[in-house]
Amino acid sequence: MDEHATAVYEDLTQRVADEVALVPNEAKPFVRRIVETTQKLALIAAVGTEYDKPVIRAKQMDWAARLAWSCSMTMVKEVSERMADNQREANYKRISSIIRKAGKSGLTMGMLVDKVKGIETRQREDILKDLKQSGRVTEEIPQRKGTGRPPKARLIWA
Repeated sequence: MDEHATAVYEDLTQRVADEVALVPNEAKPFVRRIVETTQKLALIAAVGTEYDKPVIRAKQMDWAARLAWSCSMTMVKEVSERMADNQREANYKRISSIIRKAGKSGLTMGMLVDKVKGIETRQREDILKDLKQSGRVTEEIPQRKGTGRPPKARLIWA
């Protein structure tokens, strides 16, 4: 590893140490592996460009660090959205995810019920109440277009 690559590596190591303190406990292992993954990726890149005498250069180390960081942060995001300590939390995350993925147009209560048939009515209503009270979800009634049936209220991620 050349001296510029070493500087990139040391910066990454400090950044990872800082990030570990900020992420939830279940995500810490993914963040801690960034340094190790970066080393492996940088070595692969070095061998791919100079197979007889590989030397990790700053450009390769920077590429490896950015790729490892991106992959790990994606994993942290997915873990926080999907891992749960109990069934209610799992249901909460599932309902939140469905409403969030519906986008700006949202979805009707009927559409949500169709997607979460396995969740008991009382618990679903309790979770929706919590989401509304916390301001994460709003219930809006779209403007009526012409005559006919009035539009149904839609749940929208705030």
